Amino acid sequence: MYLCLLAGIILTFTGCAVLKTALLHHEYKINKYDETENMEYIVLFHGIYGTEKDMKPIAEMLGNENYNIISIQYPTNSDSVEMISEKYIKPVIDGLDNDKKVHFVVHSMGSGILRYYLKNNNMDNLGKVVFISPPSHGSALADHFIIKDAERFAGRGSSSVQHKRRQFCE
Repeated sequence: MYLCLLAGIILTFTGCAVLKTALLHHEYKINKYDETENMEYIVLFHGIYGTEKDMKPIAEMLGNENYNIISIQYPTNSDSVEMISEKYIKPVIDGLDNDKKVHFVVHSMGSGILRYYLKNNNMDNLGKVVFISPPSHGSALADHFIIKDAERFAGRGSSSVQHKRRQFCE
């Protein structure tokens, strides 16, 4: 991740937009693993600059446990945490069967996205939630002065998890 960020910063200041997009931008995509009728859901989503492939080993392992696994990939360098939640996460969750429990396994910035979603949406069918390496009190990387200057490249999502904002642990 740090290597991608460093490459992004260099590309930002050299103005190479095509390479910037190729390195850090990932299209919205939903992968479903082991769809099984009458089974609970596990929804997975990645952290900043990640892809659904980052969560694939978890999806495959949990798929053997008879769950409906949904892995959501979303672009992290174009929108804020709030916008990502509304544009990419909410439509998927709202489309699930309300009679089945929905569990979550999320990584890093994905935990902030899920917290925002849960804060603003009632889920009577919420199951267990697993945060992998959450920036609960912000991220030191997001506090770095270069992130603010490179926000047009790094994305608004990166600055959404600054220590100073603390919006996800209030």
